Amino acid sequence: MKFTIDSNIFKNKAARAMNLCYTACMPILESVIIRAENGVVSFRSNNLTSDVTITSIDGHITEEGVAAVHADGIKKLTNIKGYLTFETTDNSIIVSNGKKKMQLGCVTDENEFIPPLATVNNADEPIATIKDFLELLNTLEILKATLSDSSSKPLYQCYHFDTRGYVESISGYHALRKSVDWFNDNAKENFCIKGDILRELKKIIDKKCNDRKISVYQNKSFITFCGEDFTYSFKRTDGDWLDMDRLLNSESRYTLKPDTKDFLEIVKEYKGYITKKAKSPMRIVTQGNSIITFIQNPLIKTADKIYNDTKVSDDVRIEIGFDPAFMYDVLTAFDKVDEEYTIHGHNAVTPWRFTGDTLCGMVVPMRLETDMWHEINRFVDGLAA
Repeated sequence: MKFTIDSNIFKNKAARAMNLCYTACMPILESVIIRAENGVVSFRSNNLTSDVTITSIDGHITEEGVAAVHADGIKKLTNIKGYLTFETTDNSIIVSNGKKKMQLGCVTDENEFIPPLATVNNADEPIATIKDFLELLNTLEILKATLSDSSSKPLYQCYHFDTRGYVESISGYHALRKSVDWFNDNAKENFCIKGDILRELKKIIDKKCNDRKISVYQNKSFITFCGEDFTYSFKRTDGDWLDMDRLLNSESRYTLKPDTKDFLEIVKEYKGYITKKAKSPMRIVTQGNSIITFIQNPLIKTADKIYNDTKVSDDVRIEIGFDPAFMYDVLTAFDKVDEEYTIHGHNAVTPWRFTGDTLCGMVVPMRLETDMWHEINRFVDGLAA
């Protein structure tokens, strides 16, 4: 193999491919496979669960071939400037820019390489097209707040793409749904991607690309994203997704519309009061055009009063509580998209809904013991007056 490529292009392409190497557990998986053929120079890495290939048409290929170079060696090459010439021998690859030469060990026997997790042929049709990967990254960043890091259910760690133009995330205790217009035009199938895909996508995608479109392909085992200069495959996650429509469209007894900024600040404050030794739910009391929030644990007892734009028909001491951390995750998502929301719910342990223009959220409350309300009422009455 012999080809020449600009060092800046090499550094960009190789660095993006190397992002999977550092999560590998086998020597061959800690290498970047460099291939020069058909006028294209490509850089591929694999960690058994994900596979990425970054391509470039800017190299001048003299002799086609392939070689696997350890990621540490690739990192050293990124310090060489100018036009780099790569040439392989039996067990090594020589890189030179006319002034400096470096020789690295490599593997050229393709039988020792792990094949790509999935391949996409020209005849394959995508199941969906993402019009702008920056919009994709932004949406996943907003929705990651309600992904679970520890749940034993894989779907609670995933983003769900719905052909009707929704992207959803759910942890079992709270959930978010974002309406999007960048992938639903020709979407044919729903699909799920794991939450850690966001971290890898940020490192793989070149935000300076002119074409931000991503074609999505799916087979029995893998999902593949194909962009302008990359192909990224990862294991698919299957299962029955929660029917959020049934919950979001159900009737509710109470409707609250607090000032979004004030409510977020209160919940953020209450979240800070929760420790492993002092756990306590946040309670809500409504009185006319006011919402009164309350939290009590061995460390602190506090209440706050904010304006409610939707008057409740009767003053209600809602006999359920909310985990401030779950509430904060949902409210933060609304703050990121700068949307106001209306809260809907029942005086029961059923999900409370937060609805905005493009974003919807849910938080599952917890029932409080009746004998707790005598002390709560005495403390809150003075603020409610």
